[in-house]
Amino acid sequence: RKLSTKLLEEMVSFMNNKEVQDYSREEKLIETNLKTAKEEGILEGATNKQLEIAKNMISSNLSIEVIQKCTGLEISEIQSLLNEIK
Repeated sequence: RKLSTKLLEEMVSFMNNKEVQDYSREEKLIETNLKTAKEEGILEGATNKQLEIAKNMISSNLSIEVIQKCTGLEISEIQSLLNEIK
């Protein structure tokens, strides 16, 4: 019983240690930043793919309306791509 009390006291002391708390906060911040970066990367990749598909569709002389419907891009984005290509 004394061993479990001593162990519990050491655990509480460890958890109340400022360095441990700071490390825990830093670890959570890093995890959050990594998750955010991953989500942003996935979104950027999807957007780049949409633009690539739209450029291919423009090269195939498809109408802006068809390209918009197939890619989900805004008409203004497609028109900008048209201007870039020409």
